[in-house]
Amino acid sequence: MKFFKRRQYRLQHKKHKYIQRWSHFALTSELVDKVSLKFSPNYSKLQFELENAVKRWQRLEGEDHFATKEPRPQRVEPNGEISPDDLMVEKLPKYCSLRIDDLDVYTRINGYEEKCLRAAEKFINRSKWASMSHRFEIYTKA
Repeated sequence: MKFFKRRQYRLQHKKHKYIQRWSHFALTSELVDKVSLKFSPNYSKLQFELENAVKRWQRLEGEDHFATKEPRPQRVEPNGEISPDDLMVEKLPKYCSLRIDDLDVYTRINGYEEKCLRAAEKFINRSKWASMSHRFEIYTKA
């Protein structure tokens, strides 16, 4: 999924910027100790999110054949017969490689981004019509 690949790139960029910011503020040894108290937990959380994004992307990278018409593979016994468990394999539902936690991560991140952008979009929409806001006052004065 492209979402988790983009997320991986964003987290890598954020990690790089975070390390640069830390190195800028930690110029002396006593500042390193003070800054590292705040830096370490945040960095470990960022690293954990990055590792999860990489794992999700690697798991979802391949084709899961969910939407294809290809027949499913069947186990064949050594004597050449198809395993009794696999005789009805075509009637079983196909499973997608997406998991519920993938969808949770996707909705959590998209919801947060929408929440952050809502105020900016509201401002842009209001400023678009700012020139028209006093149009009725012009007619009453004339």
